[in-house]
Amino acid sequence: MSIRRRIKVEQRDRKDVLNEAIISQDEFLEKFYSRPAKFQFFFGAGMSVSAGIPLSRDIIDEIIVKVFEKTNPAKRGQMTADELSDWVSREKWFNPNYAYISALEKEFPSVYLRTELFRRYMEGRFPSPAQLNFAIGVKEGKLNNRVYTTNWDTLTEDAFYWLRGTNCVTIKGPDQLVEVKDEDHRYVVKVHGDLDRYDVRYLREGMAKHNDDLRDFLVKSMSNVGLVIMGYSGTEYSVMNMLMEIVHDHPDVLSGGLYWGYQGNMKHVPETITDLMAIGLDKGKDFRIFETDDADFLFEKIASKLGFAAIESELDVAFFRFNKMGYGELREREGRVGATLADLVHRDLLDEGFLVRDYNLIHEVWKSEQSGMFKKKEEKERAARDAERKLINHCFNDLKHQQYMDAEVKLTDVAKHFPDNPHVYWGLGWANYSMGRYREALEFFDRSLALEPKSWGTYIARAMCQHDLGQYSDEMANYDKVLELKGNIDYIWYNRGLAAHKLGDRRAEIESYESAVSVNSGYYKAWYNLGLCYYEQGNILTALNCFKRARDINARFFNARYNCGILLGKMGQDGQAIFEFEHCIELNEDDDMSFKQRGTAELMISKYDKAQESFEEFTHTQPGDPEAWANLGLSYYGTEHYDEALEYTDKYLDRFPEDARIWYNRGLVQEQLGDREKAMQAFDKSLELNNDNDMVWYRKALLLGNLGEFNGQIEFLTKFLNRNSQDLRGWFELGEANRKLGEAAESRQEVVRYYTAAVQAYDKALECDRTHLETWLNKTVALNRLHRYEEALECINYLLRYDKKNAEVYYQKGIAEDGLGDQLSAADTFAQALKLNENHADSYYRRGLLLAELEQFAKAVDHFDNAIRLRPDKWQAYHYKGISIIRQKEYDKALEVFEEALERFEDKPRFYVDSALAHVMKRNIDDARKCLNTAITRNPNLKAEIMSTPEFSGLVS
Repeated sequence: MSIRRRIKVEQRDRKDVLNEAIISQDEFLEKFYSRPAKFQFFFGAGMSVSAGIPLSRDIIDEIIVKVFEKTNPAKRGQMTADELSDWVSREKWFNPNYAYISALEKEFPSVYLRTELFRRYMEGRFPSPAQLNFAIGVKEGKLNNRVYTTNWDTLTEDAFYWLRGTNCVTIKGPDQLVEVKDEDHRYVVKVHGDLDRYDVRYLREGMAKHNDDLRDFLVKSMSNVGLVIMGYSGTEYSVMNMLMEIVHDHPDVLSGGLYWGYQGNMKHVPETITDLMAIGLDKGKDFRIFETDDADFLFEKIASKLGFAAIESELDVAFFRFNKMGYGELREREGRVGATLADLVHRDLLDEGFLVRDYNLIHEVWKSEQSGMFKKKEEKERAARDAERKLINHCFNDLKHQQYMDAEVKLTDVAKHFPDNPHVYWGLGWANYSMGRYREALEFFDRSLALEPKSWGTYIARAMCQHDLGQYSDEMANYDKVLELKGNIDYIWYNRGLAAHKLGDRRAEIESYESAVSVNSGYYKAWYNLGLCYYEQGNILTALNCFKRARDINARFFNARYNCGILLGKMGQDGQAIFEFEHCIELNEDDDMSFKQRGTAELMISKYDKAQESFEEFTHTQPGDPEAWANLGLSYYGTEHYDEALEYTDKYLDRFPEDARIWYNRGLVQEQLGDREKAMQAFDKSLELNNDNDMVWYRKALLLGNLGEFNGQIEFLTKFLNRNSQDLRGWFELGEANRKLGEAAESRQEVVRYYTAAVQAYDKALECDRTHLETWLNKTVALNRLHRYEEALECINYLLRYDKKNAEVYYQKGIAEDGLGDQLSAADTFAQALKLNENHADSYYRRGLLLAELEQFAKAVDHFDNAIRLRPDKWQAYHYKGISIIRQKEYDKALEVFEEALERFEDKPRFYVDSALAHVMKRNIDDARKCLNTAITRNPNLKAEIMSTPEFSGLVS
């Protein structure tokens, strides 16, 4: 029975539920900030969408169109998913209640095909800002360390591995829930499975296969905590029904509340969500829905409030970025929009329809119209007004045509005749302003303003003068007066923002730009400058949105695209940054910095060949940029052009010999060139300049290991791990170093010491990630060497839960079974290993030993032959092969084996002893004595063994 029917949630009116459940985002944040570490998170696809991962709806639409086009090839490329809604509703394969699953199964029916699809979607995708901020919050202990997700992508867990000093345990499906051991570790619980094991049956069948395990886990995991759901549609019946069930049946489950961040129209909240809300509310739990920004913005707010480290600063020290020259600076603000003469004065003043081009003619006509005894006063006044209009019109046309000196002379003359005309002084102000005499211009504008105090154009002109004089406070005051007189003018608000910037008043600057875009939403320069304000304020995502808005309004706005690329790169969205810089290059191929920044983005994601091309293009026109040399050196390193890599790395170090990062890079290059001594010198130089660089400790440790100096490797790995106690690879390598010392140890005491240390290191690695199978396997090897066979079998049982096709696992299992005295099981296990890998030499060898013990000598010989074929350097296989042949009484054939072995292994006198045994069995006593004496001459330590062997009794004195 449906859980919703069983608890009869439909009896509650949907509108009533929404009225009670809906709160604002600010109300949610207030509750969240009071106890952030008590809230777990549940992420849906919306958490990854800004990183370029498609939503489930997009995948469904893509598949619907694809299936339609297969059956209707003539309409290929002509139909959209919306247009096919009626068609798909009639298709038997499509179930609207399980739209995502039915679509996936139709087009990608196998796990392999789905994995290929998801890998295609994942290509070039990196953790979103929301996921990075979440991981930073968990790392700093400010957010809860447990998150659930229905996503198949790996971006949430990738965010942890990007950050230095942290990691997480990924539960890749319901079958791994047993690995959640405590509340101290960071867990990403993938409800439906991982990228390469996404089992849609879990969704369609209500996760019946794992329902009990998952339900029991969630009851325990979600008790006495709150839950914040982000980016999740809530339309998967299996997940929602399970949440409803455990919330209804268990009072402690989500007793701290559930807060669902919903994007979209609240009237369209899915019924499954309101049903869940109704159940929680009926049980007295604080279940709420809040309309939210997208996940990136919400987590930016949380990060700002709780004081997380910035994404940019965290990525700067990340292991995969710290030795690369980072992204450049943002392009500066767009400049002031200067008003033109036509913007500020009435068009009649500039009208050329009634223009009298001869200045003197105007005076002559005026003079003639005033002369005569019988001219009436009214006529003279009318003539004066007409002359005044024509003179002003003439002078302003001179200003329009930039004849400023002529206009100044003429206006000065006009002022003598018409001292009360404000346009005269305005014109003189404009002439002086245009000739760079700003103070004089201000005086004239002030005189004009005294005559016409409500002239908003005059205030703009005054502001322009004050801007050029650096009087930014007065400039702002004039813009305020313009806005008071004229109302909202977009470019006035914009210029006001620039004046506020000059005064260092960011609040006023932001207010001005926001007013400009509210007046004119298409004012791309205001959006652009607003983005710079928000960036300087630390609101990087808001800044990015502003740059994107400016870019979208004006697709050819170069600086907006460039700044988008820089910010995307600084937030780890390097793939998207490349896209922006490529557009920049299309817009302006002469802007060299676009090539440099594109190269930086390509280098960050290890696209070394592309980065090499970009930096080569940049250095061709800008050969003197040291940052480009350093990054080009790394690009050559990545493309295995090590000589060129060394050339550019050294070129940078010649200029900046104190840069520890680039000495580290030099060490990497020298190691690849095979000069380990110089590589070590470079790492030592890096540590001399900065002895606090843990990544150099790590790389030096690896180099020491490659040199066989395992004790030195252990010293530097220990130093590294004291700072990075959550680093899986560090603990793993420490285990490997101890294991190799154990392999080389001569005494049993030393063997036990080193292998015990190896097991301890592997255990630490497994605390970081219990699902790391390579660590489990190597721990098993160490336990077998310590003869701790029962513990080894426990590890093997874990491995076989997830890795049933690895021959090495069965090989180690066989060793453990043999060690515990179960030879028959061990022989069967080695056979299983050989089924999985017919070239597993050690399995042939060990199974051959067991078959010999079981007196199946012919089969044993076959196994030793295969071991020799695969591992001709394994002398023990020759020894036991020959002994097995002796047991078959084929003595001449055994002697041939030992002769062949002596030719290959001249330093192994053991084979003389083996030959002696064959001669004894043939009763060739003299030949046997001769072989034994040779063996003792070569290795006197063999005498005691020979003397104690009954077959050799009396042959050696």
